[in-house]
Amino acid sequence: ALISSATGVSLPQGCVVFGEIGLSGEVRSVGRAEARLREAQKLGFDQVLSPTLTAKTKGVKVTSVTRLTDVVERISQNRY
Repeated sequence: ALISSATGVSLPQGCVVFGEIGLSGEVRSVGRAEARLREAQKLGFDQVLSPTLTAKTKGVKVTSVTRLTDVVERISQNRY
């Protein structure tokens, strides 16, 4: 929400973002990432921005990010 507010660009409907942001701007994995991915799909999300995931879910496009700057860049340029 903060990034969307700062850039003036909203996430498209169907896109979800999850991860933990470290003090130096790195985006880290969160617990139960695979379960979160499955639940996002059940709720109708078809695009995910997250730290590197090894899990794959059919019908969901996962875009990996490693730094907060990656997230800002992708959102501001509509690249998910």
